[in-house]
Amino acid sequence: MKRNIILNIALALLLQSAICLGQSAVPGSMQNGSVGSSKQIRDMILDPEPHSGWLLGIFGGMDYNMHHGGFATTEGSIICCVASDGTGTGAALGAKAFIPLSDEISLTPRIIYEGRNGTFSASPETYPILGQNNTQENVILTKQFKASIATVGADLFLAWKITDNGLYLAGGPSVATIVSKHFIQSEHVESPSGVTYLGGSPDATVLDSDLDITKSVQVLIKLGIGYQIQVSDHFTLNPEALYGIPLTKFSKTYDWAGSALQFTLGILYSI
Repeated sequence: MKRNIILNIALALLLQSAICLGQSAVPGSMQNGSVGSSKQIRDMILDPEPHSGWLLGIFGGMDYNMHHGGFATTEGSIICCVASDGTGTGAALGAKAFIPLSDEISLTPRIIYEGRNGTFSASPETYPILGQNNTQENVILTKQFKASIATVGADLFLAWKITDNGLYLAGGPSVATIVSKHFIQSEHVESPSGVTYLGGSPDATVLDSDLDITKSVQVLIKLGIGYQIQVSDHFTLNPEALYGIPLTKFSKTYDWAGSALQFTLGILYSI
């Protein structure tokens, strides 16, 4: 009888120890119905990791360039071509950041490469020649001037969020330096038919040179609109359109200046 009592007590103590050990292995959120302790694994959906609010990313697109005013090319003291009011397109590539200053205002610095190219048409020119039967005829030449200009610069904008879904206005100064330039001037015999250059073609390239006719530094004010479309916890798409108003001229001596419409699409990472 005494032996059975001792055995029952031993079994009871063993059962009590197993129960206590099982309770100690249960997470804090399951014990006594209490809320989970700070040592729990974070639920990244209900309790996402906090971000600094900074957005960093890259962007790419194109410039539609509008060149205003005119300039002339010369050979010695002879004026070869007088051109004005050209248009052209070029690549726009860079990196940008959005640094929040308040709930609505962000500072947005950028580094950007731009192609500020343009094609200009000059007024037709007329020259007398001896034509058929040694009679005088007038040759009409049309001229075209192509400027290939690349710049690398820095922009410093303020962005003002105007809606809760990511639409914003942006603007600020842009300073760039010309890193490459090349100019090609061509001529075409418009009339009379059958007249050609010595090589037998009605077209000729009369200038192919890196002319030193541009200022090295270009300053603009850029204004525009953009949109931030959050596609995941860390990534945001950022289409943007800007208009650049020139504060300096391209030409060293003439009134040639250039504005640009810029369309880009960026991908931003939240840190």
